[in-house]
Amino acid sequence: SHVSRSVSPTTTSQIQARKKRRGIIEKRRRDRINSSLSELRRLVPTAFEKQGSSKLEKAEILQMTVDHLKMLHATGGAGFLDARALAVDYRSIGFRECLTEVVRYLGILEGQNAADPIRLRLLSHLNNYVAEREPSPVATSLLPIQTWPWSFLHSTAGPVQIPRREAAPAPVLLTASSLAYPSPAVRPAP
Repeated sequence: SHVSRSVSPTTTSQIQARKKRRGIIEKRRRDRINSSLSELRRLVPTAFEKQGSSKLEKAEILQMTVDHLKMLHATGGAGFLDARALAVDYRSIGFRECLTEVVRYLGILEGQNAADPIRLRLLSHLNNYVAEREPSPVATSLLPIQTWPWSFLHSTAGPVQIPRREAAPAPVLLTASSLAYPSPAVRPAP
C-alpha cells in the first residue's frame, strides 16, 4: 500500500514563518548596505561632488571609495581626516561651483558679453566675497592638498576675467584651476 505523506499545518506555518523571517533579514541587510553606501557617498569627495549631477550606481560609489582609499594610502592620509578643514573646503568648492554657474548663466543663457557692466560688477562682488571668506594663506597651508578631480571644473567654457576692486593693474584671471585651488598654498605644483 502506498502511504502519502501530507504536510501538517504546523509544518506549513513554520515554513511560511521561516520565509517571512528570511525576507525581514534580507530587507535589513539591504537597508544596511544602502545606508553604508549613502554614508560613503557623503564621505568620499568625488562621490560627494557628483551626487547632485545624477544618481550614482552602487558600483560607482564603491569604485570611488576604493580609489579614494588608494590615494589616501599613497599620500599617507596626512591631513585628510580633519573634518573642519574638509567642511571649509566643501563650502569653498560649493561657492566656487555656484560662481562658475553664474558665469555660465550670464554668458551663455543671458547672452551678456564679458564687458557688460552689470556682469562685471556682479562677478567682481562675488570674487571679492570669496576672497574675504577664504582662510588666510597661513591657515590654508594647513589644509589638505586636494588631489581628487572635481568634474564641475571641466565644464567651464574657458577663463573668465573678473576685475578686482583693488588698484590692481590687471584683472584677475578666473580659471578652472584657480577655482579648484583658491590659494597658492593649496595649489599643487604643475
